[in-house]
Amino acid sequence: MLETIIAFLTGNQILLGSLASLIAILGAIWAIIVFFPKRLFSKSPKNQPHTSPEVSLSLETYTKSLETSIEKETNKLKKAHKKERKQLRLQIEELKKKRRDPEAALAKAHETIASLEAALTREGNEIGDDQMAKARTALEIGDFSLADGIFAQIEAREQLAVDRVARAAFSRGEIAEQQVRWADAAEHYEKAAKLSPNHANALNNLAGLYQTMGNYAKAEPLYLQAIKVFENSLGVDHPSTKTVRGNYAIFKSENGG
Repeated sequence: MLETIIAFLTGNQILLGSLASLIAILGAIWAIIVFFPKRLFSKSPKNQPHTSPEVSLSLETYTKSLETSIEKETNKLKKAHKKERKQLRLQIEELKKKRRDPEAALAKAHETIASLEAALTREGNEIGDDQMAKARTALEIGDFSLADGIFAQIEAREQLAVDRVARAAFSRGEIAEQQVRWADAAEHYEKAAKLSPNHANALNNLAGLYQTMGNYAKAEPLYLQAIKVFENSLGVDHPSTKTVRGNYAIFKSENGG
């Protein structure tokens, strides 16, 4: 029996080789049919977009928060100065308007919460996971304080960068003015003043530059703005304030003031 099998295999090597090749081809086709569609159409969990949890702020909770806000603003109104009262009354009236139609106001609050959650996601690299989770949980019940604190931190951090850019622009203005490139100097001083409205030195230098260029209409309001900034930040008797006020006095004397 064994000899018969060996003889059969020996005499049919070509047939057996063809059969093995056919089996291999069919196996490959089967693998492609079974596994390729799964790899083609499956989505990696890592690439799944973040989906915010459903906002759980209820109408009852929201209405109570409105009542609390109205009471808080009313107490402020009792102690407010005269110039603040009008604004507080308008704010109280707006809160009462929301209370009269709480469903519509709640829908708007839900939209705001969704927008804030999207903003938190965009800033994810700047916010720790724990802080992000706490802010999201708070938002879901209508507590905006944690999110507000996060955005305040981002705002303060970015403002430092803006201030650095303003100082760099001011220094470039000084260089351009030294090299008598007045148009460039004006552009740099304007940029510094725009980025940092309280950059009194930029305002003063830009005013002096416009005075030199004969553009008196632009120079005068800049002098006045610089004086105001210096007085508010340093005081009326500070040397810098007196210097700018002196520059303005010269400007007025040279222009029939």
